[in-house]
Amino acid sequence: YISVTGRIRQFGQLRTIGMTSVQIRKSVRYEGFFLSMTGILLGILVGTVFVYFIVPKGFHFPDMVKIWLLTIAVNMFTVMLSVSKPAKIAAEASPIEAAKMNDYCKEVKGKSRGERKLTPFGLAKISSDSNKKKSTMTAVSLGIGGGFFIMGATLLVSYNQEEYSRQGEYFFGDYVLGISNNAVQTAEHGVVDIQLTKPFSKELESEIAALNGVKKITRRERFDLTYEYNNYQTSDSICSFDREDVGILEQYRQEGEGFDYDRMVQNKEIIILDNSVVKEIFGWKFEVGSKVKFRWYDGQSYCEDYFTVGGSVAELYKDQDESVRLLALNTGWFFMPKDLLKNMLPEEYDFSSEFIISVEDYKTDTIVKEFVENVADENPYLSADAFTDYLKQNEINYDTWKCVVWGLSAFIVGFALINLINTIVSNIMERKKEFAMLCSIGMSGSQLRKMIIGEGFILAVKNIVITTFFGTLAGYILIWGMREWAAPYLHWHFPVWYLMGYMVLVMAAPVIISGVIINILGRKSLVERLREGE
Repeated sequence: YISVTGRIRQFGQLRTIGMTSVQIRKSVRYEGFFLSMTGILLGILVGTVFVYFIVPKGFHFPDMVKIWLLTIAVNMFTVMLSVSKPAKIAAEASPIEAAKMNDYCKEVKGKSRGERKLTPFGLAKISSDSNKKKSTMTAVSLGIGGGFFIMGATLLVSYNQEEYSRQGEYFFGDYVLGISNNAVQTAEHGVVDIQLTKPFSKELESEIAALNGVKKITRRERFDLTYEYNNYQTSDSICSFDREDVGILEQYRQEGEGFDYDRMVQNKEIIILDNSVVKEIFGWKFEVGSKVKFRWYDGQSYCEDYFTVGGSVAELYKDQDESVRLLALNTGWFFMPKDLLKNMLPEEYDFSSEFIISVEDYKTDTIVKEFVENVADENPYLSADAFTDYLKQNEINYDTWKCVVWGLSAFIVGFALINLINTIVSNIMERKKEFAMLCSIGMSGSQLRKMIIGEGFILAVKNIVITTFFGTLAGYILIWGMREWAAPYLHWHFPVWYLMGYMVLVMAAPVIISGVIINILGRKSLVERLREGE
């Protein structure tokens, strides 16, 4: 656009020697094509290097080639669409009109000339009003870029790291004394061999409860087995539920008839957790009324039996009630009545798989942590984990995720700034003769600078208004949507300081760019600048 509007007279001269409007349009399009290909290829190179350093483990070259091709196609379409406007301007201007072309001479609706204040800012407003369509589109484009930046910043400031880390086992406490994964892998019959040793005894529970600072101990249960269904066989675990839990499961029932505890025990019925997820993973789901074959070790020998799918439940994780969350911790696909599970095993079998211990203040506690770690050190079947260690691990993951968000935000803000700079530069370069004429009738260099900066400020203010409105609305909707979906650890906060920084950056750009260009223009004498357009 800058190139074309600065060469309107040249296109008019080409028309006088026989060049058609179609040929001029093609010429401008070819110019846009060659110019854009250089930028696109350079952008692909820079973008590839940038994303590799942000997430090197996720970099996959064959997929990157697909992204390259898609990027080239989308960018070329965008460029050709954008070039169509200046190409049309160049093709439609006749030689006589080209000689007279000056955007400043366009009629402006509103106040008559006699009512306008000829101050630097007044002239800046006149110039802005003379092309409202271009000014509005540019401001909207800038505002959308800024809005996405504010949306990303809202996501960062609304993230509660501790609540995120409390979603799983640590929702119930600060220390987990559980069965060691290494011990499970080396045991002949897996978790069953370790549970048969009864490491989570009542005596140990009482000993932990007596420690200073302990608030509560949550006993978690599970039983491992293998299942066969639809010609598919693999290992999994079962979570048992009591008679009191039937009401909770009924509340989240997705398939099947109403759950009845006694009926399910008598008919050997089981409940499927998240059957829709099963469908996504395997392409099939557990059909209500169908049979699932279980195979397990009871401490002496392997047993096999068939169980009927009585229904399915879903979205237990959305509930904040402790009893519901404890059921949601189930690591497998199956829920089974506890009495039915007891019928499968010896009477003295203990299904306990871990203790989750809650303390008064996990940040200052040392007594409980040392005791739990000593228990795990003395028993090779057990392992101890602390919330503080898990929180630190998530902080590292959060920093990586934050770098990704900041990287995307940097590109968005960079695009917005380039758009702003491009608009300011194009406005100044296509009106060099106009500025020279204003100086020739008495406008000082300081007044000219204020006028040009004023035009940039008007554009920047429009940008800030759109950014604040769009960014705030989009950020709120994003946080609300993610909380409704599966992110209760997000709490909307307005990114005040990020917006303030963005405002300073956007307001400073017109001052800096205008100052640089005015200094460049000032290197030529007033007479030379007046002659440039002739």
